Amino acid sequence: QQQQQQPFKSQLQPKVELDPFLAFQQSLQYQKDQQAKIEAQKAENVRRFQQQQQLREHAQQQQQLREHAQQQQQSFKLPETANWARQLSHSDQIQKLNFAEIQKQEQEE
Repeated sequence: QQQQQQPFKSQLQPKVELDPFLAFQQSLQYQKDQQAKIEAQKAENVRRFQQQQQLREHAQQQQQLREHAQQQQQSFKLPETANWARQLSHSDQIQKLNFAEIQKQEQEE
């Protein structure tokens, strides 16, 4: 039995020795993966920031153009003393009844 146990123990020994190294290697790989994710996120954040900055600048330029165009348009204001009497339109002269009266007539018919 001792001879059988001896090879069995020697088979376990190398695995125990490799475990810390494998754990370290996996840990290093994990750290590298995490660092790569962080770098990718940084790059994405920079890209988004630059895109937002460009959109803001574009919106500001559009606003300035609109304001400039509005300043260029001339506006004519009538003096408050001008009293424009409303002339009866053609439809006002023909259609003397309002909507409620028309509805009453239709219901009576």
